[in-house]
Amino acid sequence: MTSAPARGLPLALLCAAACATAQRPPVPAIAYPPAPQRARAFYRGEIRSDRDVETSNFWRRLATAFAGEKKPVTFRSPTGVAFDPSGRLLVTDPDLHALVVVDRSGGRFEVIAPSGDDALGLPLGVA
Repeated sequence: MTSAPARGLPLALLCAAACATAQRPPVPAIAYPPAPQRARAFYRGEIRSDRDVETSNFWRRLATAFAGEKKPVTFRSPTGVAFDPSGRLLVTDPDLHALVVVDRSGGRFEVIAPSGDDALGLPLGVA
């Protein structure tokens, strides 16, 4: 017969795994042009997939523990890049036939890829 603490061990391990968070390395401070000139562009990090943007919360970690990792949505050939008035990054990707909206402050990575008559054939630019 199994003791009570041994029966609760898998549940405790599951809860511990769901509560763990991945730490991102710090972003290096890079500016262009370099000092002593006044910097006009700053490196803030890179975004390769939805995993670089989306925030992880308890429910997402719990779903991952039960269902496993989902396949990341990655850029294939990002071409056009612009910012909208609210600070979201808009990127066109012709290989995905999509517009990707990246909201770092909200932790969202949204792929807009309409199908049918509204499909994006070869999106190259965004303004």
